[in-house]
Amino acid sequence: MSIIEEVVVDGKLPRYTDNSITDLNVYLDNLRQIREEGISESFEEYTYGIAGLGCPIFNSRGEIVLILGAFRSSASNHYDAQITRNLLQKGAREITQAISSF
Repeated sequence: MSIIEEVVVDGKLPRYTDNSITDLNVYLDNLRQIREEGISESFEEYTYGIAGLGCPIFNSRGEIVLILGAFRSSASNHYDAQITRNLLQKGAREITQAISSF
């Protein structure tokens, strides 16, 4: 939370594009959802033209220490989002298991 507090100005997170999440409560709710579902999707939230998927990787204390992600052009529709989600989640689970003793 201390990292987030460093970038909050007047109760808002920085806006990079029109799709940026600037409401802290919405952002925190998204983090909760990412922990539950094991995946996050971004569509031009930081940079126009870029979409991404990311899966958290946890240490033995349940803290997010890494993220496994994939990025693509936001204009691209020539990929199977569900296959990509499944592969990323599987990889993130395997990495989490491998590093969970640290």
